[in-house]
Amino acid sequence: IIHTLNLTVLPAVVGAVEDVTICQGESYTWHGNAYNASGKYEWTLKDINGCDSVVTLNLTVLPAPQNSTELATICEGDSVVWNGATYSQSGVYTTTLQDANGCDYQSTLELVVLTQGQDSVLDKTICYGETFKWNGVEYKQSGTYSYKLDSCDATATLNLVVLPQPSD
Repeated sequence: IIHTLNLTVLPAVVGAVEDVTICQGESYTWHGNAYNASGKYEWTLKDINGCDSVVTLNLTVLPAPQNSTELATICEGDSVVWNGATYSQSGVYTTTLQDANGCDYQSTLELVVLTQGQDSVLDKTICYGETFKWNGVEYKQSGTYSYKLDSCDATATLNLVVLPQPSD
């Protein structure tokens, strides 16, 4: 008795690789599952011949950009241009911007408008390694800083305290 075996070898199935980058705080849905941590994820599928095919997701989660706050002091009747808009009233203005990677962050302007002869004092505490932007200048050392506003004969003073570096 002769037995004949007809063997068909199907070609190897090459799985797809998908490289995806998202911002921290976002998630990516892939094959019905939501992912929000960097890593390599695999999913096994059956092709039309019933063979396994592994597809791979290489997910990169970018760190969140740091939100920024700037304080500006102007005289009544003056204005400041910030992120393309003009402001002349005391208040806190916040806008959402994108960093170079396309990740959203909050940028805030705290605007103080002084009247003729009115001085102001701001006490601010920041953590070690941070900077504080005041009237266009970045400060990162404890100290008392003054800013003279000639148009309304006023002085704005910043008392900045930088907390010490935490010890391990």
